[in-house]
Amino acid sequence: MHQLGAIYAELGDPVKADPLYRRHVSLQEGRNKAYALHRYSHFLLFYAHDIDGAVAAARQAIETADFSVGRTSLAQILTIKAGTLQAAHHSLEAGPYIAEARQVEPDLESLCPELARLPAMLPGVFGIRAAGLARDFSGTLGGRTLVYASVYATATEIEQMLAWGANPNFFDAEEGAPLHSAILGNNTAAVRVLLEHGANPLTPFVDGRVPSDLTDDPSNTKRVEILALVAKAAGRRGVSGGAVGIPLKVGYEYQLKKPIGVDGWGFSFPVSDRVVFLGNDCQYTDDKLACLRFKSVKDTRGPLDVAFPRDQLVRWTDWFKELRPSKH
Repeated sequence: MHQLGAIYAELGDPVKADPLYRRHVSLQEGRNKAYALHRYSHFLLFYAHDIDGAVAAARQAIETADFSVGRTSLAQILTIKAGTLQAAHHSLEAGPYIAEARQVEPDLESLCPELARLPAMLPGVFGIRAAGLARDFSGTLGGRTLVYASVYATATEIEQMLAWGANPNFFDAEEGAPLHSAILGNNTAAVRVLLEHGANPLTPFVDGRVPSDLTDDPSNTKRVEILALVAKAAGRRGVSGGAVGIPLKVGYEYQLKKPIGVDGWGFSFPVSDRVVFLGNDCQYTDDKLACLRFKSVKDTRGPLDVAFPRDQLVRWTDWFKELRPSKH
């Protein structure tokens, strides 16, 4: 019944899905019932768009059996409810939901990035912020929130997060920068706002492609408009900003112009060594460090993660000479 309900939900028929979810819940006991209620709350939030029903189901799930995923989900849904009330100018009514969420999850601020992953959850970020629980958006928390939200958020929502201090050039090791997210999401409004606020149109994506390479579908009219915005911004920057020269390409061989990679074990790549660029998906990347992964061409040593201060990578050609696609 749960699977059939999920199918109807995906087909856009929540009216048929709802009784199947309810029937599935009624047949469960103990922790299984708690999990069923947890899944039902997600259906109500994302498919039926019934936030009050989602709150009630999430509460009942925790009352039936206390489990960590259920607690986190309840806290998220409560902040979403608070955010929708804040947006409707019902601040006094929003307060109790935030207070309840804090009882369930004391560190509400840490929920912001995950709440930004989907449009239905984004009001939770605004609810937390309005309650004064996420004041500093200038670091990793605000940067990741902006990266995730830029896929779909409106210009007004992006503007608000930037006004809170979110960095338009924050780089997430797995998702890239906010501009990359906006481009990949065909979110023209977000692209425009981010560029207006200083997003670098030359920063390579996690796979080495520059933003203009992410708009390579000429049949998509939004991509054409986005490409024009990115190209115009790149032209304004010229050689004075961002990653100048050829951004590193995954799977390409490079000759080093400077030694890189000294670490606690003494591993390094000397000047003139040839390395293969494997990507920038290693764990040390944040708003101040760029972490790149290389493998030496001439020895069998495994990949080496190298963290660079971002201000040292302004001119890529000062460090790397591109040779050819690697056969290694």
